[in-house]
Amino acid sequence: QRLESAPFICIAAINGWCMGGGLELALACHLRYAQAGDYLIGLLEVQLHLLPGAGGTQRLGRVVGQARALEMLLLGTCVCPEDAERIGLVHSLVNDVQLHSDTVATLLASRPPHLLQHVVRLHADAQQLAWSEGMERERGAFSAILRDEETLQRLAEFNSGTVRVPE
Repeated sequence: QRLESAPFICIAAINGWCMGGGLELALACHLRYAQAGDYLIGLLEVQLHLLPGAGGTQRLGRVVGQARALEMLLLGTCVCPEDAERIGLVHSLVNDVQLHSDTVATLLASRPPHLLQHVVRLHADAQQLAWSEGMERERGAFSAILRDEETLQRLAEFNSGTVRVPE
């Protein structure tokens, strides 16, 4: 839970067997990328007469959907990286997961940390709160960010053509 609620963005770079506690750790990360390869990803605990004990039963359904998660948990299903991407267990499948993760981390590091914290918190709120309460929190965060000096500077740069947003 400390990882999931950390004041920074956590990225899981999966490039080999990611089972049990390893996947539970990856599920606690904000972003998960996998490298193509001949390995499996899954929560196989039930095959060992165990159950996930570090958040797997709680997080898997939020990632792949409740029906698929229950089946995976009951059967101890493990999937290849390509299937992990297809079912949404990882955000994307890449050729070089370390390079990709480093590139994403560099991009995120260029953004104000408090802005990213708002996005992560609001996204989590959207999974748990009523629409009206989530929207109220979003409007409040938007108003706070809009008064931020760094945000105002960035908007001025964009309006002047100094900063371009990638297409």
